[in-house]
Amino acid sequence: MVRGFPAFAVLSGAAILAIAGCAVDDRVLHLADAASGGVGAGSGGAAGTGGVLGTGGAGPVPEPIVGTPLATFDSDIQGFTLDLGNGDAAETNVAASTFIPLTWDPSEGSPAPGALKVTIPFTDFNQYITIGKYFELDALQDWSNRTLHVRIMITSGHNIDPNAPMIANTFVQSFVSGATDPYPGAGRGAPVQETDSGWQEFTVNAASANYVQAGWDPTKVFHFGVQLKSGYTSLSPAKPTTAVVYFDSFSLE
Repeated sequence: MVRGFPAFAVLSGAAILAIAGCAVDDRVLHLADAASGGVGAGSGGAAGTGGVLGTGGAGPVPEPIVGTPLATFDSDIQGFTLDLGNGDAAETNVAASTFIPLTWDPSEGSPAPGALKVTIPFTDFNQYITIGKYFELDALQDWSNRTLHVRIMITSGHNIDPNAPMIANTFVQSFVSGATDPYPGAGRGAPVQETDSGWQEFTVNAASANYVQAGWDPTKVFHFGVQLKSGYTSLSPAKPTTAVVYFDSFSLE
């Protein structure tokens, strides 16, 4: 299952078993997809409008990093992984069938050099990848009343049609022992501006959500990250293409 992603190797056996049984099938990460309005309900729009989760969305990049840094990729990929499951018949996780390496790039970054890079082999709409990082189950995080930030930049590819942008679903997932679904999540979606738009900041408020899965508990966070979606079929005649995407400056405000 890990397909060569070394970050899983540092987790305990219990954490590996938990991950194998939950987030990797992506069922808890499809949080912003009651599609409507061109980019999907929960796909937001400008910062502070629409969306599925509290405040935030996409907006300009502030300087310096907002809040406490979680991952700035100064020298490596800091334990981030790609989820490999394909749990939604309506959409395809391209990482489930194609090996997609996460790499560190010292030449890009915001605000400082060093970023996580992924080349996504999109070929059609309704495709996605999910990058994220897990906490040990004995080190769950309390993110009550906190906001997760991340910076994203597309440098090439995807889709030149602005009517069918890539969607970034910034998510936080909790672990609730003994629950019917022990891995409830919450997320916020917003469109990613295309090539040459530079870095963009995306946020999700992990506590004051207006779209969450039943049982979501912001005091027991064990997984966070971004799901990138290739867009929606009905919005453009031009299909998405391979995209080069960078991530940087995950932080908690």
